[in-house]
Amino acid sequence: MPNPGEGWFTTRGGRFVRGSIIGHGDVPILQSIRALHKAGYDGYLSVEFEGLEDPYTGIRIGGDNLKRFIKIVEAED
Repeated sequence: MPNPGEGWFTTRGGRFVRGSIIGHGDVPILQSIRALHKAGYDGYLSVEFEGLEDPYTGIRIGGDNLKRFIKIVEAED
């Protein structure tokens, strides 16, 4: 696959990826939170953002998504 251009970077495996807002990308966030919850994790979760959107917007939306996903998992108990 050719380089898709600005905003993308190459993984060690040669794939092109770009940062995204939590819940907008390919990472299975809800399943990850379920696994942490099932394991009894009760510590902090943090938000990191490296997408193309405005950083404050990306962190706000990602944080809101993360909080919503946590509530979904907690409600499944």
